Amino acid sequence: MIKKGIFLILIAICLILIGMNTINAATYTIDNSTKVITISKMIEGKIPLINNKTIANGDTVKFKAGKYYNIRLNVKKQITLTTTKNSKNKVIFIGNYTKDTQLHHFISSEGSDESFEIMDNKTPFIDNSNCIAIDINSNKVKIIGITLNNYYIGISGKTDNSYISKNYLFKNIIGISVNGNKNIFKFNNLMRSSLSVNGNKNNISHNHVKHDFIGASGKNNLISYNNVSYYYLGIHINGTKNTVRRNIAKHNTFGLVINGNKNLVRFNKLYNNSCGIDISGNKNNVKFNKLKEIIHN
Repeated sequence: MIKKGIFLILIAICLILIGMNTINAATYTIDNSTKVITISKMIEGKIPLINNKTIANGDTVKFKAGKYYNIRLNVKKQITLTTTKNSKNKVIFIGNYTKDTQLHHFISSEGSDESFEIMDNKTPFIDNSNCIAIDINSNKVKIIGITLNNYYIGISGKTDNSYISKNYLFKNIIGISVNGNKNIFKFNNLMRSSLSVNGNKNNISHNHVKHDFIGASGKNNLISYNNVSYYYLGIHINGTKNTVRRNIAKHNTFGLVINGNKNLVRFNKLYNNSCGIDISGNKNNVKFNKLKEIIHN
């Protein structure tokens, strides 16, 4: 009975602490009349957002509709970055990476050619770290509904248990590049922007990528219901015990490339690729995929 009483007391304390965190969480609204350097300092916690309150775990920052030029956010807390209710698809972060470096990325309409061209070799390259729109340096971060354009990397960082969803990334050299475990990447739309994840037990699902690729390295990752088209490489998996199912890869040079062991590859549709599936490794389970191309072992 004493042990049971102690257990109940511990549960009560946990519930109280959870309640306190919920009560303390704040929601802030930002518009593009605020200087981007000020917004960056607010998100990083260097200066207060309002009423002398700095950003804290559990807070939500909502952006109003508008264009935010050259904004760069360093996320160090467990926060949510999203849009206001009436700003869906209207919050646009625009970088100047292409302008600064004069670097252009050309992909043929068939997805079979990849090349990079420096238009003006007199223009010096700048540090890529200064061309990241959102750099995540915390766990349990949520990024929802933001458009990112013209950065070297749209969303980058090292994080666990984060949620990145319903974002639109276009014409970035790299769209999303994240290291970590148990993250969720869902319903993102990427145009000429890649989605690359390195870690374990990540969920990469229902994303649409055109003129670029999806890559996942690690083990026990789920890659499902994605649509990838018109690039040299559609989906590239490197690791063990990953599940790759019900994806569509079409009009790529390589639809699906698997490097590793004991991966489960099922019910994928691979159409009009020069090579449907290319596999290297042992004990990969490849069944029930629909394709016209030859499987190379």
